[in-house]
Amino acid sequence: MPPTVYFAGTGTLLLFSLGVAKYLKEHYTWGNSQVLTVSGGGIPAVALLTLTPEQFDATARRIAALFASMPGGFARVLHTGEVYQQALRYLVKPEVLPFLRGRLLIKTTQVPFVKHKLYEGPYLTVEEVIGDLCASAYIPLLFFMRPPWPGHLLEVDGALGTGEWKGHDWPETVVVGPSYTGNEDVWFQPNNWFEEIKPLSYFEQISLYNLGYRRAYECRAAIERKLGKPIK
Repeated sequence: MPPTVYFAGTGTLLLFSLGVAKYLKEHYTWGNSQVLTVSGGGIPAVALLTLTPEQFDATARRIAALFASMPGGFARVLHTGEVYQQALRYLVKPEVLPFLRGRLLIKTTQVPFVKHKLYEGPYLTVEEVIGDLCASAYIPLLFFMRPPWPGHLLEVDGALGTGEWKGHDWPETVVVGPSYTGNEDVWFQPNNWFEEIKPLSYFEQISLYNLGYRRAYECRAAIERKLGKPIK
């Protein structure tokens, strides 16, 4: 069964997808729906499955503050992975694990074959979730400096591979993320690829979060074609 939503890779633009997740949470019920994520899409995916609509704004402010606190220059490489883990640990607590089991699908890329690998739990511990999500965002010497997580030897960022779990292949799935092709259902176009890795201030990230919510509203017709009429 195809996932209901696919959060594509975002780099440092993940607050955009978090804003989209807030709109989706406000306007639809999620029941046993599955959400597929890759790379930086992990944070909005977990948020969609675990937060109430009222919790999104405070979460966006906390995550924006975490990423804005990192140093610039090459020192940023040494901190991005750790800060990403801090943001994940803010969301992934033992009490939310039941909401992730059987519902959160995480994609990595196996090297040297450059093929996708899918993880779907059972997510009995926080560390299992964190490990899968970090492996899905692992770009050596760019976003993480540490060795691969246990069970993820020779796996890197899931946005780098090819295979059946591309997300765009399912007509029923709402695809969210920055785009250069416009193939996503809710998207915006960065000026260039560098924008996905450059440091962003706290206010730039909050602006992205608000943009994501607005874009979801503007793209509501595309969302309704796949998810049906909203509950409100």
